[in-house]
Amino acid sequence: MTSMSLQQITVPFHSAELYLVEHEGQPYTPMKPIVEGMGLDWASQFVKLKQRFAKGIVEITIPSKGGLQTMICLMLRKLPAWLYSIQSGKVKPELRDTVIMYQNECDDVLWDYWTKGKAVNPRTTKQERVPLKDAVNLLVAKSKFLNYPDAYGLIHQRFNVNHIEDIPYDTIPEAVEYVHHLIGEYIPKVERIDPDLRALELLAGETTNKVMDHYGALHREIKRLGGKAPERPPFDEETIVRACITRIVQGSRMVLHVGYDSKPVISLIPNNSWILNSENIAGIIGDPSGPKKELLPEIIQAAASRLGK
Repeated sequence: MTSMSLQQITVPFHSAELYLVEHEGQPYTPMKPIVEGMGLDWASQFVKLKQRFAKGIVEITIPSKGGLQTMICLMLRKLPAWLYSIQSGKVKPELRDTVIMYQNECDDVLWDYWTKGKAVNPRTTKQERVPLKDAVNLLVAKSKFLNYPDAYGLIHQRFNVNHIEDIPYDTIPEAVEYVHHLIGEYIPKVERIDPDLRALELLAGETTNKVMDHYGALHREIKRLGGKAPERPPFDEETIVRACITRIVQGSRMVLHVGYDSKPVISLIPNNSWILNSENIAGIIGDPSGPKKELLPEIIQAAASRLGK
């Protein structure tokens, strides 16, 4: 029996979290919290652990809020085999799909190992996804129409995944290129961007991204502890859209024209703009509310120059 300090890490099991202790140079994890957290009977699972994983379990005294506590711990490298042995129908309903997904993945991994000689984990690390997140931050920061859920939703749909963690490592460059393509589609060509303004936009995008990551982690923790995450508040989307459009066009006029592709295009123009033609140009110039007086000499000079040709 040994006494160790307790550490918490996030493991690549669909973003699950485990508590780990070190024993004789190997990481171990307390099993009772995992078993009971999945809705399984500890007594029967303890029997299984002693029968099938006798060489991988050890009693470790761990500090807890109530003082030192002796817990049965399983060598971390043995945990996947134990998870593979679980009957998915016995776990909590909200965890059932995750366990089934994991066990199906185990089937694929074993098949690849025995038939191809190796098995590759398709998920990427947080560091490997940095270029993709940077590209998404830039897309959202520069776009006036996309938020983070929308941007990630486009990526998920394009690569047929539920989370960017599921995009294979060798596909990350393609995903980054796809996001850059979206930037070209959603953002009009602009002049040189002020570097300070761009840095501020990227900072705002990264901050929002961290908040979204924290929000997702908070919801996963609530579900892990058996709680119920609050539902998304109801929004009157039609009213919000109408209000946004009203704010955009307020104080502006619009010009509608049909492009070469036969699609209608609406352009907003300021109130102090004029639509000129050969019949009304003289009247606009002579109108007291027309061009500023300071511009009249230039207009007269341009007219005289035209008459001399």
